[in-house]
Amino acid sequence: MAYEDLKKSVPHIIAIALLVFILLILLVRFGYMRGDAVPGLCTAYYGIFGEPQIAIVEGEGAIGDPNLLREAIVQERNVFPVIIPIENVRTAGGALDPYDIVIVEGPKNISTESLRAFGKFVQDGGRLVWVGDAGTGLGENDYICRGNPELEKPIRINYRREITMQANNETYEECGDGETIESGTGRDLDDPSEFEAGLCGKDYGEIVTKFIQLNHSIHQEVNLCEEDGEKIYEIQNAEGILNCVEKIRGELDPDQELMQMEKGEVREKANELCGERANPWKRGPSKTPGYEILPGLDFAHRILGVDHLQKGDPTVQNLFLNPVAAEHILTSGLIHDQVYFGTANFSRVTAERIQRNEVIFTLSKGEGETNYPAVVTHRPTAVVGPGTVVYYAFPPEIGYRPDTDWGKSVVFNMMKFLMPC
Repeated sequence: MAYEDLKKSVPHIIAIALLVFILLILLVRFGYMRGDAVPGLCTAYYGIFGEPQIAIVEGEGAIGDPNLLREAIVQERNVFPVIIPIENVRTAGGALDPYDIVIVEGPKNISTESLRAFGKFVQDGGRLVWVGDAGTGLGENDYICRGNPELEKPIRINYRREITMQANNETYEECGDGETIESGTGRDLDDPSEFEAGLCGKDYGEIVTKFIQLNHSIHQEVNLCEEDGEKIYEIQNAEGILNCVEKIRGELDPDQELMQMEKGEVREKANELCGERANPWKRGPSKTPGYEILPGLDFAHRILGVDHLQKGDPTVQNLFLNPVAAEHILTSGLIHDQVYFGTANFSRVTAERIQRNEVIFTLSKGEGETNYPAVVTHRPTAVVGPGTVVYYAFPPEIGYRPDTDWGKSVVFNMMKFLMPC
């Protein structure tokens, strides 16, 4: 009797085992567990999906050594990344389609179109590593837009202006409503402030210059209402730009007016005094090589999981890594004070405002000192899927030598975190 019962149960046992197997495969696929947590699961997983394909996107001008990084990955994980130039990455080209993991290190200038391709790669389930100041330079037809601290808030100027009214054959002045200066449907890319992206320019100095011009034009063209002798006029969400304008005014001669300066002078002075406020990954509308106009893209917030990049400060030196998420795969086996960092080998970002990110390491001089995010993981979408981003403020291969454990551990942990097994 027991034998007959067992015989009848075999199909159910097989079905349950198959369901458990499928569940385990899906958990590995979507990044909720590692394949090596169950004996034999990695073999089955790679038999279904194949070994992960890895690309390193290289270029010039930014920190990092893509060839040394590739050598380190080969030595530590016995996988062989393909190196592709940034020029090959386009939204429509599909250059990233064959790859499961993409590492971007080295290219300073990355067009908005290429940034969009990396964003699509992540949204489609790819795993992206972004290193340092990659992409902080613009493409030929690109613009950056305002960054922090006015995150996602358009500048608004509230005012009441006098409107000419007629009634009973009499003409009189009456106060009307205000206007928003950062809105519109867009007409010409030569003036990107007309687009929904808001105030944009080739650099922060140009953004400040545009703001000054727009602000001045309202005063010149509009008859402002007054109340108790004061004109009714309020600027909202422009704290950073207004602070910059005051810094510029502080540099002027006593008898010099701001509007007497040439546009180029204002732009140059704003970049000198306030350029650290820009977010080079927040792009305005751009043109493709085929002259198609593409909308703006906030790559820093939506993909990388960081706020903005600060200017390099030569006084920031001799920092070392501090693990924040002590049990994380990326921190495994690392002794935090083996390599020291300074302005030349790391990028100063902020990351406190972004949802679904996690700061894994910070850089600082010690307890009580300023902490700079050093490694940040980010899942850009709340939808279940494997799309994951790891931002490294420093090159992962820094300090890598075959005879030292520290550099080897950084690369090994990075690939362990990204690979399913």
